[in-house]
Amino acid sequence: MNWSGLAAPARTPDAVVARLQAEVVTALQAPVLQEFLASLASAPGGMPPEAFAALLAEETVRWRDVAGGAGIERQ
Repeated sequence: MNWSGLAAPARTPDAVVARLQAEVVTALQAPVLQEFLASLASAPGGMPPEAFAALLAEETVRWRDVAGGAGIERQ
């Protein structure tokens, strides 16, 4: 799975995060953007900030484990 996301600085006010998320969801509903994403074999998501944070945490653990298992060390 390939994904992309939008991040804001730590301690960004909840109201600002909520507004950004709402605007992104609105943009992802635009037919021109949906057509463009489909041309890339991609699909819009627009998950809530809490779900995206959970995904980032899961992916961090997954890829840290993969790198460690392959003997790749952080430099």
